[in-house]
Order: sequence, then C-alpha cells, then structure tokens
Amino acid sequence: MMTRRSIEVWLYTRPGCGPCEEATALIRESAGSFPLTLHVIDVDTDPVLRDEFGADIPVVEIRVGDRKRTLRHTLRQDEFEMELERLCNT
Repeated sequence: MMTRRSIEVWLYTRPGCGPCEEATALIRESAGSFPLTLHVIDVDTDPVLRDEFGADIPVVEIRVGDRKRTLRHTLRQDEFEMELERLCNT
C-alpha cells in the first residue's frame, strides 16, 4: 500500500457564492478519503485577492509538496479526486 502525502487545499471563495459552497462540500467529502487540510479564503477580506480573483471563483489550489494544481469554476468530484491521486502518487 502506498503512503499518501499530506495535501493542502486552498479554496478561494466569497459569501453567497453557490458554486463556492458546492466546492466546499465536495472537498470536505473527499477529506474522508484523502489526508487533506482545507483552507477557505474569503477573497473579499483582502483587496489584493479581490482584485486578483474578481468574479473568477471558486478557485481551488491543490498543493502537495512543491507541486501545485489550480482548478477553476465548476469542480467535479471525480476530476478533483483524480488530481489528488495524481499529485500524491508522483
């Protein structure tokens, strides 16, 4: 059995964003199968982030060691978990 690496997931979101709420739920569901830590960042609390992301949310950044993958907008469970597997096993 292969040991999985720790996964940091950064979710850039804002209050009232339906797709962001769906992404949060999907990530939390995946946390039962993967050793991940979820960081939820409200882009509206930081003017730099608000300018950087604008309406381009949700943005999910997956970090495993020095590798990173960014997913935008619609997040599907199968694609998200496939990326987690790929990053953990390389």
